[in-house]
Amino acid sequence: MSESSELDFEEFARAATPDLARLAWARTLDWSDSEDLVQETLARMLLHWNRITGADHMRYARRVLMNLRVDMWRRRRHEELVDAVPDRPQGHVSDDVEARLVLAEMLRPLSQKQRSIVALRYLLGLSVADTAQELGISESAVKVAAHRALKRMQERWNSHERIGQ
Repeated sequence: MSESSELDFEEFARAATPDLARLAWARTLDWSDSEDLVQETLARMLLHWNRITGADHMRYARRVLMNLRVDMWRRRRHEELVDAVPDRPQGHVSDDVEARLVLAEMLRPLSQKQRSIVALRYLLGLSVADTAQELGISESAVKVAAHRALKRMQERWNSHERIGQ
């Protein structure tokens, strides 16, 4: 790998890590697993860096991360959900521990597909079309799954609010 290509990768890795970390966490609900996913994603990206066109780097990284998550799940044969989420570095979208716990509680009942859609659409801000392309499903499937996921999260929120009163 040339020196300029290596610098390009380092710049990409620095810029992409926060979004990849949010996506990985939304898929796993575990910071340790999500950090492993991000590191493995970046390692695989580095191996194929010269073959990926500039506009496709982030899309390629998200796809690698999603595939790695599926591989992780297959190896374990079950979900590992956490009861508490450890602190994140300052400036993270969910710095507040209580807010992260509530978010984890809202995401917990969702399927992996729904979590992926919620993460891509609402944590990373991708459009319906981009989310559909990322996951290899139709736009209508994204809309339906997002609607159901948000409805389920709202129900969970409402029951959380009643318990908190």
